[in-house]
Amino acid sequence: MDSTYRLLVVLHVLGAVTWVGGVLFMGLVAVPVARRLDPVLRHRITADVGRQARTVGWIALAVVLTTGIFMANAWGADWATVLDGSWFAYTPRNTLLGWKLLLVTLMLLVTGFHDWYLGPKHARAPGDERARKLASRLGRLTGLLVIAIVVLAVYVARGWS
Repeated sequence: MDSTYRLLVVLHVLGAVTWVGGVLFMGLVAVPVARRLDPVLRHRITADVGRQARTVGWIALAVVLTTGIFMANAWGADWATVLDGSWFAYTPRNTLLGWKLLLVTLMLLVTGFHDWYLGPKHARAPGDERARKLASRLGRLTGLLVIAIVVLAVYVARGWS
């Protein structure tokens, strides 16, 4: 294993830790604490914390995606075999990685909708209870997805046995 690949792994893990930590912090700490506050203050805090978390989170995701592409390339992946799905059938590890990437794609879609559409919509109309509830459900779904992604990442890195 060369030093460039090791650096990619370190950056990948740091990006993932930043992302997962942010998701879990929002869901387990910031939002539950904010729920106990006056509605106006709750809205202001969750909007401000959400904007900052969005910035940090998407930078972390960019690091994870970029390093992941280079790492997969080091494992022998190329665009043709990834896009046609054949690379994921080469080994059990590649198959697990395929499932992980499917969950990452779903998480990106859910998070993108939450962060770039629903969050700003709710920030403009704090009384929109429907948007708040949907944002809460999407946040929970994101939390479940990141946990599943971490579990799959462990198995990709360490195997099933």
